[in-house]
Amino acid sequence: MWDDNKAYQDELNRLGIVHTVMSLTSPRVQGIDAPKTAVDLAHSSNQDAYDHYVKSNPKQFSMFAAVADVLTAALGWYLYRRQVRKVNQAL
Repeated sequence: MWDDNKAYQDELNRLGIVHTVMSLTSPRVQGIDAPKTAVDLAHSSNQDAYDHYVKSNPKQFSMFAAVADVLTAALGWYLYRRQVRKVNQAL
C-alpha cells in the first residue's frame, strides 16, 4: 500500500470513499523489549503514514498515531535484567 499511493487513491475514488483514517493493525507497538526501539518504531511508522498519505492529501486521509508500549517494554527489560542477576548469583 505504501508504494502506490495514486492507485490507492484511485481505488478509494472508484468506490466513492471520500475520506479514510489510516491506522496500524494495533494502536500501539507491542512485543519489543527495548523502550527506545519501541518508541523509534512508533515514530517511524507514524512518519511514514503521514508522509505517504496525510501530507499529500489531508482532505482524503487522516490517521491514528501509533504509540510505543513503553511500560510493557520497560517491565520486560526489568524482569529480564532481574533474571540475569539471579542466574549470575547462582553461578
